Amino acid sequence: MSSPSDTFAPVPPDLRGVFAKELASTADEALARAASGGLRAIHLDSPLDVDRTLATDAMAAFRDRASALGVRLGVGIGSLNPFRPDRSPELFAAGGGNLVQGLIAMVGAAVALGCRTPMVVVGREEDRFASPIPWNDQLDAVAAALREVAPAVHDLGARVLVKTHEELTTPEALRIVDAVGADVVGVAFDPVNSIVRMEDPVSAAHRLAGVIGQVHVDDARIVPWGDQPDEPAAEKLARALVPVGDGQIDWAGVVAAVSASDPTARWWGEIHRAELTMPFRAQDWFARHPDARLDEVAAWLSLGSTASPAVESLVGDVPARIGAVIAAVG
Repeated sequence: MSSPSDTFAPVPPDLRGVFAKELASTADEALARAASGGLRAIHLDSPLDVDRTLATDAMAAFRDRASALGVRLGVGIGSLNPFRPDRSPELFAAGGGNLVQGLIAMVGAAVALGCRTPMVVVGREEDRFASPIPWNDQLDAVAAALREVAPAVHDLGARVLVKTHEELTTPEALRIVDAVGADVVGVAFDPVNSIVRMEDPVSAAHRLAGVIGQVHVDDARIVPWGDQPDEPAAEKLARALVPVGDGQIDWAGVVAAVSASDPTARWWGEIHRAELTMPFRAQDWFARHPDARLDEVAAWLSLGSTASPAVESLVGDVPARIGAVIAAVG
């Protein structure tokens, strides 16, 4: 059986890195640790981690310092959902109260840091399931905002990557790309999140072929999860996070698929910490997942019911997971 480092060996070292938050609490400390540990790239949560004013000279100085140390930078630019302005205070602040202008400012700051593929998140699970605003209306608003910034993004030579976060399916991410244009919008593919939507990661990678700008590396197992610890028949499944290589994601298959379709995609080790469940027995679960593929759902139901022992924690051993992901893609 191959090791995780062997699994990711086909990915060129220059395309691999780790989220800065897994190394340190500040951008400066993460950069120093990356350089001392021989890492080639780190992914910042936001340009604000470098400078709270988004000053171009501060971004350029940090970029140059990272470059001198042989470290490339990836950058996140926050949460974009016009129906949830409370999630985007940094975008409104950067834009002087205007969400779109703030997004443009963030993309510009990312480019100044040397990252032309900044990542944005749409929301959280509760936006899909518990919002009074229909989920498709929220996604339409996200696409509309991205269309509004598209000319500026194009002029900056950038491409905004929409992350398949916990709430977003790969078909939905594709519809956003199609609505805006693949020249200015792509996808940050996160298989550990896609399994929460009960998608097969390899099939999902094939669905996203041609628009994947980066891949997030972590691992998980699907386990039974009842409302009571001793409940004999689980009412839901859960994502139990584990070190890379110990889970049920076919990473060799994902590497092969993405390497063929999107050979310049970057690969980032990111340790997820959200405790997420899949209440597939709920009466409206399938209605809320109209794109669900029954063969993929059935595969996870089988794995969750027969192949995974119960666990006490859905987050697992975080230090061990960090060590494993650095060894795999660092």
